[in-house]
Amino acid sequence: MLIFTAPVFLLSCSGGDRIIRNTIDDKGMHFFRRGSPISYRDTSWGRIFIEPLDCRSWKHISGAKSYTASHANRRSFRLPPLAFFQLIISNSSSSAVTIPSIHLIQNDLFTAPIPDRQIPEFFHSPAYQSLDFHKLFAYRKLTSLRRSVRDIDYDTETEEYKEEEVNPGITALRIITFECPPSKLKDFIIRIDVEWNGGKKSIDFNLRKEEYRQSEGFMIKRNAGKLNDN
Repeated sequence: MLIFTAPVFLLSCSGGDRIIRNTIDDKGMHFFRRGSPISYRDTSWGRIFIEPLDCRSWKHISGAKSYTASHANRRSFRLPPLAFFQLIISNSSSSAVTIPSIHLIQNDLFTAPIPDRQIPEFFHSPAYQSLDFHKLFAYRKLTSLRRSVRDIDYDTETEEYKEEEVNPGITALRIITFECPPSKLKDFIIRIDVEWNGGKKSIDFNLRKEEYRQSEGFMIKRNAGKLNDN
């Protein structure tokens, strides 16, 4: 079992409470950058990465000019109450790779990412008008070896990529978003369907979120919606 530990510090009425959130990958490999867990799977054609976005990584990515709306007159770093992930496809094979579908699976419920046509429905608030979500949800070519959201310079290390498939030798990234509040995610799967050179496979990222609150010297564990003293 592999454990990602992502410390998040929050202020509360009692003052000084410390919230530690862990995302546990039961089956996969991972590495850890700047407090962010990045899970990956090796395949016959290359490597695929998934990273959940938190407030700090959202602030970094929303500050990139590559994703700024043309009519923006102010910038907001407010994280929408949805589940955001960065997806990176690194194709080292000699054939193109396509992603026909992606789903978040929880309690046998399959949820597809928010499609481009529904962007106005979910992001009409003035708080989000500084971002171009059409660009955010589209592929960009990644030209560096960096893989963490907060490591990547989206203005100098990514380029516009208009293809719907990831061509040989290309590493492409995009943001995927699900209509699910992050607080509701406990045990869940990100399933990515991949097709390449006549092959087809579903790649699962089996993830589980746990929370720990440290207050006045005590560690209290929150798991699946319950608080238990440890």
